[in-house]
Amino acid sequence: MSRAYRVVVTGVSESIERVEHLEDGVCGSLDLLPILPRERMQKLLSDELSKRGFKVEGQIAKKEHKPGITVEVDLDHSSVTVRAEGELALNLRKEVQVDERIAASAQAQIRSQLEEEASARVERGRQSLSKQLEGELQDLKGEIDKAVGGATAEALKEKARAMGEIEEMSEDKETGALTIKVKL
Repeated sequence: MSRAYRVVVTGVSESIERVEHLEDGVCGSLDLLPILPRERMQKLLSDELSKRGFKVEGQIAKKEHKPGITVEVDLDHSSVTVRAEGELALNLRKEVQVDERIAASAQAQIRSQLEEEASARVERGRQSLSKQLEGELQDLKGEIDKAVGGATAEALKEKARAMGEIEEMSEDKETGALTIKVKL
């Protein structure tokens, strides 16, 4: 004796479509020597940053270094923040054929698998963004150091003028060395 079984196969599908915003950043402090009063040192640094393409609004100097990478200098707190931003478009889809009796549980399982895949892709995107930021930090450090060096040099020149008559001044643009001889 044989029995007849009826198995109905149905297609179950799930998809994820969304855009994830990715962001990473690094903060640090500036070593700005207190050669002149704080407000004057901030102004000199602001001027140097402006020469290097920064837009100064109030106590914040900001520049887009490259698309998605922004540098912000807080003149009041002598700090630098570098941010990298990007977007990751997720478009994942999965479809399977299953017995209709387990379709609901299969759909939940597929959704879970897609969410895991989406999370893994977002994490890889964040890691990639972090590597990009690390690669740019060396260039940015050099640019910020030159601005701080320029502000320091100007402050030293002002201080020397206030102390007496400048007899001799030499500046090596390549090394940043500054020699000032003042007659008191």
